[in-house]
Amino acid sequence: MKIVFSKSYEPLRSKVMHFIENFEIQGLQLGTPKRNSIKVFDSDGLKLNIKSFKIPNLVNQFIYDTFRKSKAERSFNYANRLLDMGIDTPKPVAYVQNSSFFRLKKVILLVNNLILIILLGICRRTLTLRIVNKF
Repeated sequence: MKIVFSKSYEPLRSKVMHFIENFEIQGLQLGTPKRNSIKVFDSDGLKLNIKSFKIPNLVNQFIYDTFRKSKAERSFNYANRLLDMGIDTPKPVAYVQNSSFFRLKKVILLVNNLILIILLGICRRTLTLRIVNKF
């Protein structure tokens, strides 16, 4: 299992690992999981969104494990790049990749809580669709 933490969240490693280990049985589910599952975890003022990506098909499991970076790793790296450029985005906390026999099995991305940002994004998207539909 590969676990990469952001330097600023390294001191909270044990608490974050508890969230990861209990992902299936704890946390507040956002929406109905279809491809990916997003849950909100809150403990002692630490609020995190954890996204568990759908397990890819057999061919893609091999490709993601061998040749390409996983979606979680790419999201983690891109979020750090955006923050470095001064663009406000959810702060990446960590990502987890679980592989076996050259096959990617489970991928999880953790970011700081952004429910308000998600809601604003949904409202903005809805407003944009309404404006586009008028024309």
